[in-house]
Amino acid sequence: MSIYLAMSNNDAGNELAEGGDVSVYEPLSGDTVSSPLIVSGEARGTWFFEASFSVKLLDSSSTEIATGIAQTSSDWMTTDFVPFSAMLDFPPQPSGSSGTLVLMKDNPSGELAYDDSYSVPISF
Repeated sequence: MSIYLAMSNNDAGNELAEGGDVSVYEPLSGDTVSSPLIVSGEARGTWFFEASFSVKLLDSSSTEIATGIAQTSSDWMTTDFVPFSAMLDFPPQPSGSSGTLVLMKDNPSGELAYDDSYSVPISF
């Protein structure tokens, strides 16, 4: 059994957080973002299909304001962690408002049991 440690950001500062199949390095939880938003991190190869998975950005009322594709140039046919990146362009948002970055595991089977997602709260 392996444990994956990832950096996360909270009000107390940076600390190590265990677990999960995804780790986002940019943006960190609570970061203030602007367009274009660069997203980077690592996910287990099982999150990818044809080297990609979907990413979306929601505003404070959960309205989708941008969508994109996280891609890797590494071998994604593994259960190990694989680096990814994505870029999202979105319209200006009210300064100080909040939103959520959502990464969605690619699930070509359509089986609900294989769906998964990871959310990162952000500010604009």
